[in-house]
Amino acid sequence: MKKTIPFDLFRQGDTLYFNILRLQELERLLNKPIMEIIEKQYMGIDFCLAGLQVGLKHNYPRANAQFFAAKIEEYMDDGKGSIDPFIVAIISAIMASGILRKATAKKTEENEEQEKNVQRTEATPSEA
Repeated sequence: MKKTIPFDLFRQGDTLYFNILRLQELERLLNKPIMEIIEKQYMGIDFCLAGLQVGLKHNYPRANAQFFAAKIEEYMDDGKGSIDPFIVAIISAIMASGILRKATAKKTEENEEQEKNVQRTEATPSEA
């Protein structure tokens, strides 16, 4: 089941979502792994345009970056705000996909294993 979030910034009833294939497409468009994007907070205009293009393609199947750039400019020209709501929506949809939870759990397991190794090393008497 898709975990969608409401996205009413362009028109009522739109939804935004990411699954594994869409996240792969986002990585390909940005030429960065999703974890690097999130960890380094790479959330500029490229991120926004690519995220909308991928996450909304079920609502706007033929839309490209130029289409979404024009929609964002129209939104801002109407005095509705900045680019921030778009970035927040994309991040929310990425989080709803569950990919961050899985990656974070894996990282936690790796950190715990490293800590165990350090403790074993500290507990072992040095050979002199």
